[in-house]
Amino acid sequence: MARNVQEANNLGKRLRPGDQLVLQNGIWRDAALSIQAKGTPSQPILIRGESASGTTLTGTSSIRLWGENLILRDLRFADGTADRDPYVVVRLGAGADQACNRCIVDHIEVDDVKSAPDRYSTLVVIYLLLQGRDITVAHSSFLRKSNVGPVVFASHPIEHQCNIGLAPGERCYQRLLMTDNRFSDVSRDVRQRRSPRGKFKIMEIGAGHFATASSYSVIQNNVFEHADGGTNTVDFKTSDVLVRRNRFYSNLGTLNLRSTNRVLIENNVFDGSERTGMGGVLIQGKGHWIVHNLFRNLVDPINDYHYPLSMSAGLYEELADGQTDYARTRQVVIADNVFERVGFPAVAMGVFPKPEIGRTLMPTDVLFANNVMSFAPGSSVPANPRFEDAIRHVVPGAAYTGIRFQDNRIVP
Repeated sequence: MARNVQEANNLGKRLRPGDQLVLQNGIWRDAALSIQAKGTPSQPILIRGESASGTTLTGTSSIRLWGENLILRDLRFADGTADRDPYVVVRLGAGADQACNRCIVDHIEVDDVKSAPDRYSTLVVIYLLLQGRDITVAHSSFLRKSNVGPVVFASHPIEHQCNIGLAPGERCYQRLLMTDNRFSDVSRDVRQRRSPRGKFKIMEIGAGHFATASSYSVIQNNVFEHADGGTNTVDFKTSDVLVRRNRFYSNLGTLNLRSTNRVLIENNVFDGSERTGMGGVLIQGKGHWIVHNLFRNLVDPINDYHYPLSMSAGLYEELADGQTDYARTRQVVIADNVFERVGFPAVAMGVFPKPEIGRTLMPTDVLFANNVMSFAPGSSVPANPRFEDAIRHVVPGAAYTGIRFQDNRIVP
């Protein structure tokens, strides 16, 4: 058992497969932990608090792990103070050549890590930074964040991170699992401000310079409540992702398919009951399925991105590595969803066009099937509306080809 940061870092240098490093219960102030170790799949290395919620790290505390088959659990970071830029509270991976592969974060809480108020928009704070592949983040809470920078950022593993531990012929994918986590009470007034240092996102998966690389990641059973991410609550820059059974409640933001193909969004709840202007899903790219979701009380979008569904105009038919603009929205299925008490119109088609740079490719090959929609009281709805009437074409007269409707219903 380690009683202080010096003992923990010293013991960390001697960890072997199957070992445990236990941090004694109590308050650890200004503790910078840095541990490199390698477990095995059958004998991982566990770094944990002595008991659940018994070990609290405060002040300028942070932890950095890298290696293989490491498990971090039962630690609480609270009342923190960012003392450098960028400031990362929990980091898996230590740079481009030092990934944390097959690592797990479980039952971790990060709560109220902040800087001086006049630096909220200039000093980047990240609660959880993930570098590597086959990482799991589970049963953890990320609470009360005010500074610019994503709450969670998971970058694509790059080539030399991927080669470690792969079987002959095995391909490297991110394979991130985010499950049963809570993101709550992220400051609304601060996060709506513009920042010269980047964006206020809750979660960013992937990296733009890899365009639409496949990750085979899963985002499931998480709660995003009162967590404002500007335009984006969750931002994907990676393809082949499953998003299921999450609850988005009263957030200023969207689930943004930014640079991605083949995302399955199913059985999620998007509920704007306490937040006028909340968005649903912002769609770019191809091959997406949006099925069996509930979009509830999403009214008065603050801009074209924040409709229950928004589909972007594109500059490219599809993205290649190194391209950073938008791809055309195409080959999308939107089926068996319930739109309950939403504003009218409920879908924005061809948002953010920029003819001056060639971003004029309107969504195409989109199927709306078996959806049910009702409108919020006070919405300006025409008499006897059809489902098609709830679509707003941002550029009237543009070529919106291949938009199909099948067995959708409008109900009182």
